[in-house]
Amino acid sequence: MILRERPIPETILYNEAALKRLPPLSDLRPKLEESLLKAWAGYTGECKVDRLLSIIDNKELYIIHDLCLQTGSTYIQIDTLILTKHLALILEIKNISGRIDFSREFGQLERTINGEITAFPSPIAQCKKYKIHLKNWLKTMKLPSLPIEFLVVFTNSSSILPASPHDTEVVHSVLRIENLLPKMQ
Repeated sequence: MILRERPIPETILYNEAALKRLPPLSDLRPKLEESLLKAWAGYTGECKVDRLLSIIDNKELYIIHDLCLQTGSTYIQIDTLILTKHLALILEIKNISGRIDFSREFGQLERTINGEITAFPSPIAQCKKYKIHLKNWLKTMKLPSLPIEFLVVFTNSSSILPASPHDTEVVHSVLRIENLLPKMQ
């Protein structure tokens, strides 16, 4: 059961509004356009997962999209949280193309496209942080503690996730969207 639908991100709405007001040759336009493209890509990937999860017919499974929680002075934003009586499952959704490698030494994700390498923050490290904050939030709200797990879901069909059998954390927590429902069962 879906408890919260995913809204269009404010970043998209703000950037679209700003671009309408900017002169065509403004120096700000390229940065806003790039930010808008990234936001749309992320939102599109999240919506792919939303559509997949919408086919689940389980009244004891609760789905919360785009969840923002505050613990102390820290805010976290979880792409999707799935709750059951026995488990909380955090989904971190990535719509990134190219070859994807996880560098544990540097705590980052590295994407390679046409020989160009771009580094991103590690979604695994991000999820570990979310687990801690969610656990603290449940405690602060005086709610029962639950085991908290996470999955990093890649939605872009052109992303290449090379096998890394020696890195059990990646093997167990990173998957393509096609494998999400079987993994959840």
